Amino acid sequence: MHVPFLSNTKIGRGKFVVLVDVGSGSVAGGVEHMRHGRQSSQLIVTQRIALTEEERDAAQRRAGLIRNMEQVLQGVLKSYERGSGTSGYGALQDVHVIVHAPWVSSRSRTAEARLKQPTKITGRLITEVAQRAIEHTTQENMPQGMRQLEKSVIRVELNGYPVSQPEGKEAEHIRITVLESFIDEKLHRTIIDTLGRLLPGRKPDVRSSVFTTHFVLREMAREIEDYTVLDITGEASSLTTVRAGAVSEHGIIPIGSRLIVQQVAKKMGMQADEVLGIIKMMMDDACEKELCAKVSSALKEIEPSLVKTFGETFSSHSSGKRLPNVLVLSVRPELAPWAMNFFTKLDFSQFTVTGRPFAPQKFSAGAFTAYAAVGASASPDSGLSLAGAFVHIYSQNK
Repeated sequence: MHVPFLSNTKIGRGKFVVLVDVGSGSVAGGVEHMRHGRQSSQLIVTQRIALTEEERDAAQRRAGLIRNMEQVLQGVLKSYERGSGTSGYGALQDVHVIVHAPWVSSRSRTAEARLKQPTKITGRLITEVAQRAIEHTTQENMPQGMRQLEKSVIRVELNGYPVSQPEGKEAEHIRITVLESFIDEKLHRTIIDTLGRLLPGRKPDVRSSVFTTHFVLREMAREIEDYTVLDITGEASSLTTVRAGAVSEHGIIPIGSRLIVQQVAKKMGMQADEVLGIIKMMMDDACEKELCAKVSSALKEIEPSLVKTFGETFSSHSSGKRLPNVLVLSVRPELAPWAMNFFTKLDFSQFTVTGRPFAPQKFSAGAFTAYAAVGASASPDSGLSLAGAFVHIYSQNK
């Protein structure tokens, strides 16, 4: 069993790579140009297709996402081919896939070793200790219907202190934290088969959103070691707590953007797709004042039940530990203004370390410009920008 240490992975520069972002109810595809040197990479093609807001079971959503993936990638490849004729793009070389909750889940494991004397730390020793952390993982104790996706060392402590480059240093005590992620087995198999048909000859690198988000944030905000990540997808929300620079807890909340929109639609006696259209118009200041007011009022009416559900998860999530106040929030753009305001409510103060409201920071495509800029021919997409930033940062670790 191999436990990859993050700093050992290399991705070549100058490449053109395919990005795929699989949410709970949408799929996005794009192409990233890994430009030479230290300059940011660039997303030159992007496209996303979402499932409609109607009710579906897991099997129906899985099948719908795969259909959307095929459609998205076909569109992306056609756009890329047109661009190749005018801009001289190179051949597509790699495929990187990011999968979100509820299709993935993650957990942290730790292991440590007390050495007899000051000992030079090697990659082999790190791997040996890391393997102890996950040695009891079996098919029986994995989440039902899932298979192991990734296992990565995310923190190394030598003599009680975190170290970013431990190899070559001496220590008497080593402690390793490993992030272990799992993916819906049926979805994973179908993703691999679909990409094999559409992009033959390339082995997809599939990662969980928990791992990629943690990896990117560790680079973007090195001075912040404690924070909470809430990724609100269509069908569910992924809650991740990072303490002392390492993922400490991860859980799933059964509330997604689809449920929120459906509850508003029920209050208004409308279809969910109609309500979503109105919310989009609200963002553009393009809807009638009275209609906007009705949507805002309906959102406020459903907030108490949402506070209750989120609050119950916040309370049980960390086994009695309070959550870091910095809240990194990822949500579909139409609901972002409401969500940013909702999570600053005093109701959530009882769950934070300081006893004060969360301080939300929104994940958006613009946040990743230093790593993966959005080209003139591409549309901003926070999921693809996160994927692009992850691949870009990974490529720098040489």
